[in-house]
Amino acid sequence: MNIRAPRKGFVRELAVFVTACLTATALFVGIFRFALTLNIIPSGSMIGTLDIGDIVIGTRWDRKSISRYDIVTFRPPDNEKTLYIKRVIGLPGELIVVNEGEVYANGKKLDQSFINKGEQNTAGDGVYRVPEGCYFMLGDNRDFSEDSRYWTKRYVPAENIVCHARWTVFPLGNAKSLKYRKK
Repeated sequence: MNIRAPRKGFVRELAVFVTACLTATALFVGIFRFALTLNIIPSGSMIGTLDIGDIVIGTRWDRKSISRYDIVTFRPPDNEKTLYIKRVIGLPGELIVVNEGEVYANGKKLDQSFINKGEQNTAGDGVYRVPEGCYFMLGDNRDFSEDSRYWTKRYVPAENIVCHARWTVFPLGNAKSLKYRKK
C-alpha cells in the first residue's frame, strides 16, 4: 500500500478554511449575543402585526430607550424563564385605563389602529398605575393575549426587556419593518 503525506498546499488551504469557519461562527454568535436577537413567534397574541411562525430580528443596544407602541421582547414578571413579545402601551408613572376595548393613558385615548379588530373581551378592563421603571404591555390580538391585564405581577421592569423587535424577515411574504407608524 502506498500512502503519501498530504501536500503542503492542502494543509494550508485546510487551515485557512477552518480559521474562516471559526471566525464566521464567532462573529455570528457575537452579533446575536450582544447586538441582535432572532425570535420565532410562538403564539397568536400579536396577530394583526405578527403571525405564528414569523421570524423577527430585534436590536439589543437600544433596549433602554422605550417608547409607547414599540414592540419588545421581554421576560414577563410572572415567568422570567420565558420570552414574550408584546406592544408597549403604558410608560413609567402613567395611569392606564382599559375600558370596553378602548385604552387611555393619563386620560388620553390611545391609537389602536394596529390591533386585530373584532369584538373585544372586557375581562381585563381596569385601571392600572404603572410604577416607575416599569411598562404595561398588551398584545395586538387583545382577545387572545396573555398580557399585563392578566398577570399577577402586571408591570414589566425595564431590566426584563431583552430587545426592540425591528423587522419581520421570514416568511419573505411577511417581511416588513415593525416601527410604529400611526395609520
